[in-house]
Amino acid sequence: MAEWFRQRYHSAMLSIQEYAERAGISSQAVRKRILTGRLPARKVGREWVIADDVDTPRPQRPGRKLSTATFDELAAYLDGDTAGLHPDRLRRARERASLITRLGLPQIAEYARRPDLHVRRFRAGDADVAELRIDPRLALTGISHPDAEVYGASVDAYVSSATLDDIELFHMLDPASRREANVVLRAQDPPPRTRRLHIIADLLDDHRARSTAEAERLLDQLIEERGR
Repeated sequence: MAEWFRQRYHSAMLSIQEYAERAGISSQAVRKRILTGRLPARKVGREWVIADDVDTPRPQRPGRKLSTATFDELAAYLDGDTAGLHPDRLRRARERASLITRLGLPQIAEYARRPDLHVRRFRAGDADVAELRIDPRLALTGISHPDAEVYGASVDAYVSSATLDDIELFHMLDPASRREANVVLRAQDPPPRTRRLHIIADLLDDHRARSTAEAERLLDQLIEERGR
């Protein structure tokens, strides 16, 4: 029955997989949005179908990228911390948060493209990785943060520019490609307080399926909490 329906209305309906490919998210994320009511769909037989004219999550590309300071303000707003935000910045944070709720991970990936954030990737031995993970000068994020259920011998952290130079020299870190790196240091002055938006954005930067799935889980959790 579902196949007959799709053949008859093929120009108007999308399968879960087709919608996922168009939106750039996983099929599991599409099913979650359907079941939580965030994505309108209908069940035909045993399959869900989505109208072709439903808005597909696509990031809005603003004229200017967010600075690290603006990204940090948005991260604080999403965590319910609005202290110090004057009305205009509060309004902008609210608008950006609304886009994240509606468009999901693609919008976070767009906001994460901060021009004043400098990312360096290195290769280090297991002993150095273990030492880096407990170094108080590092603010762990992404796959290294305790809230992210991604485990492995690697480090992803925010540091100050001066700290980055000191750490690179002290641990004799070797610059590495994305594929080979097991240490990612994100230089920002001053380093941020790591919030859930930072963790999600940096999980997406890891590009591995497990990290993307964890980013989806944390975003669902964040949206659910904000909706209460």
